[in-house]
Amino acid sequence: MYITIPLSWPIGKLLDKLMGEHELQRYNNEELKHLILLHTKKALDDLDSDDVPDDVEGLDDYNA
Repeated sequence: MYITIPLSWPIGKLLDKLMGEHELQRYNNEELKHLILLHTKKALDDLDSDDVPDDVEGLDDYNA
């Protein structure tokens, strides 16, 4: 890390300036539950098959 710092630090600062500051988005428990429900197999089955890629299987419906 110490060897690459003269090159990586200016590049990082330049990218921060070009791309802008990024914000972390945090979800509360209710938002996370809703997001997970949107990705269950049942929810994906309700969508048109054209909208869902073939390699997407979805999450098992697990109510703990």
